[in-house]
Amino acid sequence: MSKNDRLFAPRAIPWEKLYVKGVYVEGTERYRVVVKEDASASTHCSVVLPLEYGNIYTVTFPEKTDRLRAAVVDRDPGKMAPGETAVYKIGDKLRNAYYEAEPDRWEGILFTAEKEGQFLVLYLSDRDCIPVSIERYPLLIGRDTDDNWFRAGKQPDLKGNKKSYADWQWTSDQVIEHLYEPLRAEFPDYISRRDIGRDESGKYTMWAYTFEPKHYEQTLFITGGIHASEMDGYLGLARFMDLMVHEDGSHKGMHYLRTKVRIILIPIVNVFSASEEHLRYNSRGKDLNRDFEFHMEGETINVIWLLHQYKDEVAALIDCHTCKGFQYDLYYNYSVQASNSVLCARVTNHIYEDLKKRGLASVPTSMAHMPGAYEKPDKYLQGYAWNRLGIPTLVIEHMNEHYAEKHSALGLELSVEYYGNFIIETALAKLKLKK
Repeated sequence: MSKNDRLFAPRAIPWEKLYVKGVYVEGTERYRVVVKEDASASTHCSVVLPLEYGNIYTVTFPEKTDRLRAAVVDRDPGKMAPGETAVYKIGDKLRNAYYEAEPDRWEGILFTAEKEGQFLVLYLSDRDCIPVSIERYPLLIGRDTDDNWFRAGKQPDLKGNKKSYADWQWTSDQVIEHLYEPLRAEFPDYISRRDIGRDESGKYTMWAYTFEPKHYEQTLFITGGIHASEMDGYLGLARFMDLMVHEDGSHKGMHYLRTKVRIILIPIVNVFSASEEHLRYNSRGKDLNRDFEFHMEGETINVIWLLHQYKDEVAALIDCHTCKGFQYDLYYNYSVQASNSVLCARVTNHIYEDLKKRGLASVPTSMAHMPGAYEKPDKYLQGYAWNRLGIPTLVIEHMNEHYAEKHSALGLELSVEYYGNFIIETALAKLKLKK
C-alpha cells in the first residue's frame, strides 16, 4: 500500500450541524430545492452538506426513510429566501448511486461532487429531523497509480474477423478452446485446469484455470461471465490473461503478477447462456449473482465449492462484468471498510481521469462503493465472499458502450486496461486475509 493510505481514512461529519429547517426537495425526475417557508415555522427539514470535489461521501440512516429525495445544487440552500428555488444540476443519479439492484432498501447513499462549490440536499422525511451518519473519504485522483499504470495499447476487435482477438458469439467451449487452451499448451508448467462440475442444465462443463508461478506469494480468485450477456467482461479478462502470460518484464506490475501471484480463474461461470443465447440468466432463468446465499443452481454450487478450497489463502476476489444500460461510465463495487478499498478508490479515480483525458467521459458520477461492512447481501458473490469468508472483493464493470462501439477494438482495449489495472493493483497491495 502507498504511504499515503492514511489520507484515505474516513472523516466523520457532525450531522447535527447540517440540518436546515424550511428546505424541501421536490420533483420526480428533475428535482429542485425549494425554501418552502420561514425556518422558524417550518416542519420541513433537510440535510445540507457542502461538497468538496475529489471526495466521496457516504450517508447512512438508522431506519428506513419515507421521503428520501436527493439533489445537488450550486447554491447554498441555507442562504436562500422563502420561495427561492435551485435546480438539480446533474440529474437523477444519486438515489441509485448504490443499492442499484435493491431499490426498496434505503439505509444508505453514496455521492461525489461534479465540481467545486456544490451542495448536497437530502430531504429525508416529513417528520422532524432524523439522525444520519455522514463520512467523507478523501481521494487523491490518480496520484498513486501513475507510475505503474498498465497501458494495453491498441487491441483487435471481438467481431470474429480474421484479425479479431475473438468472436463475441463464441460459445463457452469455444472461448476455452481458442483462448485458454493454447496458453495452457504453451506453458504447461505454469497453467493447469480442472473440471469443477456441470452447469444446472447438465449440458456444459465449467472449467477453472490455475496460473501458478513456482514461488508465488499470494493468491487471487477471479471470475468472469457470471452474466453471459456481458461478453466484453469475460473476453477482456481473457485478453488480459494472455498479455500477462506473455509479459516481457518491462512492466513491474505485470511481472510481479506473472512471477509472484497464483491466480485461480473461472473464465465463464454462466456457461449455458454463454453457449446458447448470451443472456443474463442460466438455463432455469435464474440470475446466478443472486443465488450465492441459497446456492440452488449448479453453477453457484461449483463456484462456492472451488472458493472454499482456497478460502484461507485468497487475498482478494475479483468478479468481472460489463455494465448494460447503466447511466454510469464506470461501476466498481466494493466495501469502503474492506482492506482493498484504498486501491479500488485510486484505480477508479484514475480510470475516470483517463476517460476525461481521452474525451470519452460522459457521466461525472462514476463510482459505486458500499458503505460500512459489505451491504451487498450474501446472495451476491461479492457479498458471500466478504460477509462469510472475510475475503476482500471487487466487482469490476464499465459501460464501454458509452464511449465505444459494441465489441470494438477500443472497447476491448479499455476493458483490458481497466480490468488489468485493478488486478495488478490488487496484487501489488499484498492484501492479507482477515482472520
